[in-house]
Amino acid sequence: MRFVFAFLFFPVSSFCQMSIDAIKNDEDAVKFVESYNRKYNMHWEKVGVDILDVVSMRSFREEDKKYIDSLTKNKWIKSDFNNDGKTDLIFSGKINNSFATLSFISQKGDSISCDQPGSILSIEYPSGIRTYQLNNLNLLLINSLNRNEFEFNIRKSYRQDTLIYKFGGFAEYNTKADEKLDFDSIVYINISNWVGVIQVPKIVISSTGTIKLYRDKYASNIDSAGWTNNMYKSIADCETIESLRAILGYINFPNLRSEYALNYITDLSTAETEVYYKGTVKRISDYGMHGTYGLSLLYKIFQGIKMKSLSKQK
Repeated sequence: MRFVFAFLFFPVSSFCQMSIDAIKNDEDAVKFVESYNRKYNMHWEKVGVDILDVVSMRSFREEDKKYIDSLTKNKWIKSDFNNDGKTDLIFSGKINNSFATLSFISQKGDSISCDQPGSILSIEYPSGIRTYQLNNLNLLLINSLNRNEFEFNIRKSYRQDTLIYKFGGFAEYNTKADEKLDFDSIVYINISNWVGVIQVPKIVISSTGTIKLYRDKYASNIDSAGWTNNMYKSIADCETIESLRAILGYINFPNLRSEYALNYITDLSTAETEVYYKGTVKRISDYGMHGTYGLSLLYKIFQGIKMKSLSKQK
């Protein structure tokens, strides 16, 4: 159960004097992340790698210690995950006392960027990380502890995920990846329900590259309640369509569950995705927008398509 805020990607140029290559210990890693925080005004306070206080809030038995060890070790890793010849940093630490963050910080030339695989923040959801090589691939293993106010047995809330860097982000490693999924069309709706405002942006993408972006909004103001509707149309390039076919095939979209839900989130966001292909349709409803790491990555790609489509309207 994760505490999901948003999906963010921040490019920053020359934000601190220390390079990723210069990081040697926990203290260096924390200082590096703090520098990023100050430069981009992320409001991350008390950055650290000690999550033992989170673990201590749970009752555990002697045989559970092996799980504790995997959660408290290896809080940062340096490696070239995106194969661009530059050293990247994966940081799994604590901010603001109770939150945990899994951040992927990469550098390209004089620029640096930060991305959060899956959800940006999770409350009391510590994770330990390590890498290993398999078939000449650099994989990321995440050991994590799922927060559950009704379950205090570590073994029942412990999980492992094996991720690979593909399509500009992290997704579950698929040993039997399908071929590209030749879709006819995709419908993606992101519903965010805040007090007084319901936003329903919808993207419709055809296999020929036509993109229709609908931006519906319901404002329940006392004086003027009702829906406003806008539709924008653009054309995606062949590379975008091929990328969608590739990621839908790799994450095996047709065989994923039809429903995912998180119980501890704040923005009440739901992703509704429909993929039409070969005369059939696969629908996935994802309350919390973190059904899988692969789905979270897909949503980020949809977000990029939306922003690019809007920029063409100016």
